[in-house]
Amino acid sequence: PALASIYVGGDSLGVGVGLVSRTPSVATESVRITSKISVNQIYEVPKGSTLFLSLGTNDAVGGVLKVQKSVDAILGAAADRGIRVIWLGPPCVFKTWDDSAKALDDVLAGIMAQEGVTYVSMRDDAICVRSLRAGDGVHFTMKGYRMMWDRAIAASGEADTAPAPPVEASSRKRRQVADLRGG
Repeated sequence: PALASIYVGGDSLGVGVGLVSRTPSVATESVRITSKISVNQIYEVPKGSTLFLSLGTNDAVGGVLKVQKSVDAILGAAADRGIRVIWLGPPCVFKTWDDSAKALDDVLAGIMAQEGVTYVSMRDDAICVRSLRAGDGVHFTMKGYRMMWDRAIAASGEADTAPAPPVEASSRKRRQVADLRGG
């Protein structure tokens, strides 16, 4: 379809990835795999699009590992609309619940491998660096979000056609960036 394109969805990390990628975004704060919001985001994306979906961090906070049913609902909705999903997993976090984030990353990697969905883990030494993170130890700096996007777009095989970000962003975008940086 003429409107089909690349979109970003998911949680607050998806908001950051959307900002640096300069692609349309349906991502929003505090989204979990197990919430209806994640499925609803699928219906906001045009049929035939590619959706980069950052989900799992908010589930990991609560130690949620039983996500198969919710993942099935998300991937089923995407399949019904002909949307290709590239799933960005929960990154390492500088919090006491990082073991939960790692466990969920492993669970999601297994599910996506079974489903034939491209999965991009965000847990290796290059991205698990404090200098790429906001003060809260969860969110990223713009450089960190750019690294997430670069990895995701490379794994997808899609072309990154986003122009370089402007020097001065709108006041709304500046507030979003400040929120993502933890201040």
